[in-house]
Amino acid sequence: HRSMSILMKNLEDQCSQGTTFDICQYFKRFTMDTICSCGFGLDRDMQNDPNDRYLVYSQRIFARDNLRQALLVLTLVLSEWKSVWNAAF
Repeated sequence: HRSMSILMKNLEDQCSQGTTFDICQYFKRFTMDTICSCGFGLDRDMQNDPNDRYLVYSQRIFARDNLRQALLVLTLVLSEWKSVWNAAF
């Protein structure tokens, strides 16, 4: 799979530098790249573009911000809150 090949190359490049790094960021981008590709048919390059708009927006949605999480839950439960969510974010 293309996404796995990109992940392995990026990890190999990072490991060759001999310094510590946050592997979580690599797996987040790999996961989002795979979901977009398999689930939605979108060919994004999130693993090589940390500023990809889909990646940035998904990180905003799932950020550990209590207000944002509360609005998300309310939006999922109450369709009337959709306009509030859209206006806020």
